[in-house]
Amino acid sequence: MSRFILLVAVMYCSLLIPVACNAQSELLKRIKAVQNVPVWYRAQRSNTELRRLLKQLHSSDKEEMQDAIELLALTRPTATAADLITEQTNAVARKTRDKFATAMAFEIKHAWGDAKLAAQTLQLAQRNGGFRYLEQAIVRGNASQASGPLIAAAYSGNKQAERLVARYWNKSRIPGKRAILIIGPPVAPELAAQLKSADRSGQMEVAGLLAKVGTEKQIPTMESIASKADPNLRRRIDEAVQEIKAREAEMSSKKAKSK
Repeated sequence: MSRFILLVAVMYCSLLIPVACNAQSELLKRIKAVQNVPVWYRAQRSNTELRRLLKQLHSSDKEEMQDAIELLALTRPTATAADLITEQTNAVARKTRDKFATAMAFEIKHAWGDAKLAAQTLQLAQRNGGFRYLEQAIVRGNASQASGPLIAAAYSGNKQAERLVARYWNKSRIPGKRAILIIGPPVAPELAAQLKSADRSGQMEVAGLLAKVGTEKQIPTMESIASKADPNLRRRIDEAVQEIKAREAEMSSKKAKSK
C-alpha cells in the first residue's frame, strides 16, 4: 500500500513539475521584459496617475497589484516622488512575498534612486559652478568621482549632457551605461561613431547600448560594420538592429493611435 501511495505521489509531482517550470519561465520573461525597457522609453505619469497606481498597489487582488507595480516600474522616475514610490513598492513586496513584486520593487529602487541621487548632485553643482562642475568631475575625476555626475548630467536636461555622456560613459562603465539609457536617442550618433573605432570588446558593448537607444538613422552604419565583423559581433549587431526596428515600429504605432 505504501508503495502505491509513493507511486501516486511521484506521478503527481511529475505532472506538477512542467506546470511549475512553465510558470517560472513566464515569470522570468515578464520580469525581463520590464528590465529591458530603458529609462528614456518609460512613460511619464502625472501625480494623479501615480496616486491611482499607489492605491491599486495595495489591492487584495494579486493581478491588480502586479499590474500596478509593473506600471510603476515602467514609469520614468522623478526625484520628488522617489522616496514615496520606493517605500510603498518595497512594503508591498515584503508583505506579499510575491516574486514578481519583489523583482519590480528592486527595479524601482534602482531607477528611482538614480533620479534622487541626480537631483542631489545637481543641487551641489548649482552651488559650485553649474553644469561646468559636472563636466569637470566627469572629465578630470576617476571612475568613482565621475559616476554620480554622469547620472546627474543625464537627468539635467542640458543639451551639453548628450555629448558629455556619449563621450565619457565608459570612464565609469556601469553608471555610464545607465546615463545613456536615461538620455536615450540623442547619444546614438556618437555611439555609432564609437562602433566604428572601438576595439572588439568595446564594439560588443556599444552594439548592446545602440539596441536600447539607437534609431533607424544608425542602422546603415551598424549593418555596414556587421558585414565585415566576426560571427559573434555580427550576430550582436543584427540583434541590435532588430531591436531598434521593433521599437521604432512600436513608436509609430503609438503615434498613429494617438491621432
